Amino acid sequence: SRPCPRCSCPVPGRSASNPDRRTTGGRVHVDLEFGRVTATVGADLQRNRHTVRSTMNETMMPFEAMARTEDARFRNAGLYGEATWRPDPARKWIAGARIDDWQARDSRRTLATGMGMSMPNPTAGARRDSTLVGGFARYEHTLAGRPATAFVGVGHVERFPDYWELVSTRESTTSLSAFGTRPEKTTQFDAGLVYAAARTTVSISA
Repeated sequence: SRPCPRCSCPVPGRSASNPDRRTTGGRVHVDLEFGRVTATVGADLQRNRHTVRSTMNETMMPFEAMARTEDARFRNAGLYGEATWRPDPARKWIAGARIDDWQARDSRRTLATGMGMSMPNPTAGARRDSTLVGGFARYEHTLAGRPATAFVGVGHVERFPDYWELVSTRESTTSLSAFGTRPEKTTQFDAGLVYAAARTTVSISA
């Protein structure tokens, strides 16, 4: 803390937090063709190691001088596939699916409680595993004699909570329950019409 210029009472110094993420991974996929059906199947893997360095008094102890500590690790392995079927030039069916195996680990040993104090982290070393799925199907039909295509589709996706939702940058006690945040799930139905002439394009969807 430093004295207040008006009343000489102590006021806290500036705090700073400097998170960092190292990402490694890769992807492989194969394109296939069976007559009027084309498909893509593949797999991907991503690993993220998160570290942070922080200070409660940037003036006296700048964050650049602080050692980095690991606060979380994430790993995601996924399998996916998508196929397109064209029974004739006017019609097209598209469908795809994906499955992801997620893993997150809480590497924080302590949690900040405010005023420079800390406490042991009750979820230190805890690991979270989730298997999430997603998929979609879509039908497109080109109108006879017109540069327009009608479509209808449905899709579902599940999203694993990210670093900012699971691990607070201030590592405060308010994030104790965040490690149990449920995945976000979205199901969407859409339909519409796309008109694409030489000089005019119009899209309507719901």
